[in-house]
Amino acid sequence: MLAKHCPYCESYNLRRIHRGLIRKIVFQVKHRYQCRECYKKFTNNEMSNHQKSKKAEL
Repeated sequence: MLAKHCPYCESYNLRRIHRGLIRKIVFQVKHRYQCRECYKKFTNNEMSNHQKSKKAEL
């Protein structure tokens, strides 16, 4: 498993954003992360898409 990192600044200093009960069950919101250095919010899909594009460049 690859370590999670920010797709914008490449930092590994992330925090998972808390989802309340309504967001989890009613709206079915996926997990989101926030970088503690650049303060951007993103999903797990954005991280994996960025990793795929980085591998393609190599």
